[in-house]
Amino acid sequence: MKVWVMTKLWFDGDGKITDENAYAFPSRKAANRAMYEDWTQAYDGRPDKDQPDSDRFWESQVAPSVVDMDASLEFRDRSKIDWHIHECEVET
Repeated sequence: MKVWVMTKLWFDGDGKITDENAYAFPSRKAANRAMYEDWTQAYDGRPDKDQPDSDRFWESQVAPSVVDMDASLEFRDRSKIDWHIHECEVET
Protein backbone atom coordinates (compact mmCIF):
# COMPACT_ATOMS: atom_id res chain seq x y z
CA MET A 1 0.00 0.00 0.00
CA LYS A 2 1.29 3.46 -0.89
CA VAL A 3 1.38 6.21 1.74
CA TRP A 4 2.92 9.66 1.88
CA VAL A 5 5.05 10.36 4.91
CA MET A 6 5.60 13.85 6.23
CA THR A 7 8.65 14.25 8.43
CA LYS A 8 9.07 17.26 10.66
CA LEU A 9 12.49 18.14 12.05
CA TRP A 10 13.30 20.83 14.62
CA PHE A 11 16.82 22.28 14.55
CA ASP A 12 18.42 24.42 17.23
CA GLY A 13 20.48 27.52 16.39
CA ASP A 14 23.57 25.35 15.87
CA GLY A 15 21.85 23.14 13.28
CA LYS A 16 21.46 20.12 15.56
CA ILE A 17 18.21 18.17 15.44
CA THR A 18 16.33 18.59 18.71
CA ASP A 19 13.14 16.72 17.81
CA GLU A 20 11.59 14.84 14.91
CA ASN A 21 8.24 13.34 14.04
CA ALA A 22 6.78 11.45 11.11
CA TYR A 23 3.15 11.21 10.01
CA ALA A 24 1.63 8.97 7.32
CA PHE A 25 -1.18 10.05 4.99
CA PRO A 26 -3.26 8.18 2.41
CA SER A 27 -2.60 10.75 -0.32
CA ARG A 28 -0.02 13.31 -1.35
CA LYS A 29 -2.68 16.00 -1.16
CA ALA A 30 -3.48 15.14 2.46
CA ALA A 31 0.21 15.20 3.39
CA ASN A 32 0.72 18.52 1.64
CA ARG A 33 -2.32 20.02 3.36
CA ALA A 34 -1.03 18.89 6.75
CA MET A 35 2.39 20.40 6.00
CA TYR A 36 0.78 23.71 4.99
CA GLU A 37 -1.42 23.81 8.09
CA ASP A 38 1.47 22.90 10.39
CA TRP A 39 3.74 25.52 8.78
CA THR A 40 1.00 28.15 9.18
CA GLN A 41 0.46 27.22 12.83
CA ALA A 42 4.20 27.49 13.54
CA TYR A 43 4.38 30.83 11.69
CA ASP A 44 1.37 32.21 13.57
CA GLY A 45 2.83 31.01 16.88
CA ARG A 46 6.26 32.60 16.45
CA PRO A 47 7.57 34.18 19.68
CA ASP A 48 7.88 37.76 18.38
CA LYS A 49 4.58 37.79 16.50
CA ASP A 50 3.51 41.10 18.05
CA GLN A 51 6.77 42.89 17.21
CA PRO A 52 7.16 45.03 14.07
CA ASP A 53 8.71 43.21 11.12
CA SER A 54 10.76 46.22 9.99
CA ASP A 55 13.55 44.08 8.52
CA ARG A 56 10.96 41.90 6.70
CA PHE A 57 12.44 38.75 8.23
CA TRP A 58 9.02 37.16 8.67
CA GLU A 59 7.57 38.57 5.47
CA SER A 60 10.34 36.84 3.52
CA GLN A 61 9.24 33.42 4.81
CA VAL A 62 7.15 31.66 2.17
CA ALA A 63 4.41 29.16 3.04
CA PRO A 64 4.46 25.88 1.10
CA SER A 65 2.23 25.62 -1.95
CA VAL A 66 0.00 22.71 -2.96
CA VAL A 67 2.80 21.18 -5.05
CA ASP A 68 5.65 21.53 -2.56
CA MET A 69 7.23 18.45 -1.05
CA ASP A 70 9.47 20.46 1.29
CA ALA A 71 9.04 23.48 3.51
CA SER A 72 11.13 25.35 6.05
CA LEU A 73 10.52 28.01 8.66
CA GLU A 74 13.43 29.89 10.20
CA PHE A 75 13.33 31.78 13.48
CA ARG A 76 15.34 34.80 14.58
CA ASP A 77 17.45 32.70 16.97
CA ARG A 78 18.65 30.68 13.90
CA SER A 79 16.57 27.66 14.91
CA LYS A 80 14.26 26.26 12.26
CA ILE A 81 11.70 23.63 11.38
CA ASP A 82 11.93 21.58 8.19
CA TRP A 83 9.12 19.51 6.67
CA HIS A 84 9.57 16.88 3.97
CA ILE A 85 7.03 14.66 2.22
CA HIS A 86 8.01 11.44 0.51
CA GLU A 87 6.18 8.47 -0.96
CA CYS A 88 6.56 5.12 0.75
CA GLU A 89 5.31 1.56 0.29
CA VAL A 90 4.10 -0.22 3.42
CA GLU A 91 2.82 -3.70 4.03
CA THR A 92 -0.73 -3.98 5.33
